[in-house]
Amino acid sequence: SVSLNKNSKHDVNKIYNIKKIVEEVAYIISRKYNRIDDLVIKIDDAPLEIELDDFEFLIRELVDNAFKFSSEDTNVIITNSILNGTMEFAIIDNGIGFPIDGISDIGAFNQFNRKKQEQQGSGLGLITSMLIAQRYKGTILIKKNNIGSSVYLKLPLEVRS
Repeated sequence: SVSLNKNSKHDVNKIYNIKKIVEEVAYIISRKYNRIDDLVIKIDDAPLEIELDDFEFLIRELVDNAFKFSSEDTNVIITNSILNGTMEFAIIDNGIGFPIDGISDIGAFNQFNRKKQEQQGSGLGLITSMLIAQRYKGTILIKKNNIGSSVYLKLPLEVRS
């Protein structure tokens, strides 16, 4: 059982192969949507203090949403950068975009653009991702672009209790 309590005292493992993990998880998702050629990854390696299962969940959920809500033959781009002790991942798609009024409505069982996109799911993925990010003192920011959305996952390189 996974505790999402951000104040829990536990030893967190460092993972060193961020690039390989992102590539493997994103490839599986792109294959699920038959869109391997739409995947663009520009990731630099750096150690990150996070449990492997949690990191894989975050990448899987955010990349899956990008593919789910974008069209074939449009890129899903995954990049990262490091600034001031924080690693920021950007997942960018050219899809239907995130409804800006829906950002404040993020919560369990909410689904967005249900009329436009008849996708199945409970709506728990994004809220779970936000809780996992908070556990590591990180954040998820969603930005609506002219076309599509950008999702920014920010995680500190080291988690201090």
